[in-house]
Amino acid sequence: CPNMATMLSVITTDAGVTEGVLGRLLRGAAADTFNAVTIDGDTSTNDSVVILANGESKVKINTAAKLKLFSEGLKALCMKLSDDIVRDGEGATKYLRILVKGAATRAHARDAAYRIAHSPLVKTAFFGCELNWGRIICAIGNSMVKGPVRLDLDINGYRVIRNSERTDYDAAAVKASLKKNDITLTADLHGGRHEFLLRTCDLTIDYIKINASYLT
Repeated sequence: CPNMATMLSVITTDAGVTEGVLGRLLRGAAADTFNAVTIDGDTSTNDSVVILANGESKVKINTAAKLKLFSEGLKALCMKLSDDIVRDGEGATKYLRILVKGAATRAHARDAAYRIAHSPLVKTAFFGCELNWGRIICAIGNSMVKGPVRLDLDINGYRVIRNSERTDYDAAAVKASLKKNDITLTADLHGGRHEFLLRTCDLTIDYIKINASYLT
């Protein structure tokens, strides 16, 4: 993490694509897919994604239109595969989409998203279906984001923080939404135009059991 979150991925195509173009397209696709997921913050030393093209179809990817279509298909495939990694996280019960937007730089948005995703307090709160939004705010505060920040925070479409102040949200409705398997968290920093979308999962009792008894 974030280097493909402990996995080996091999993608094949029978399209005719040159090595240089293929590498560029894969790096572009991986940036917002494989390199935008995390399970627990650890990285395997052999995390890899490779793509192989043999040209057997005789269809050459050599025009702007073909490049666009191939690139979109490759990114969709990478998104599906990286989503599967998150949904299959050890002991995971929640699939979490964390979008940090309104940041001064992409690096700020990325760091804030990872701080949220890697906080054991945040991850366990979602496992327990508890809206401990203070933990989310603390995670953002521990990132490289510079204040003062005018924060809006949405959980599953419910605005719980507006202009850095708690809203009069329906606590029962929010808690009920947290029982769903898919959860979306959006933090708007109102400090710029950059954003970063990160996908992760919760931290569960089963995760601890699996890794406490894991033998190498």
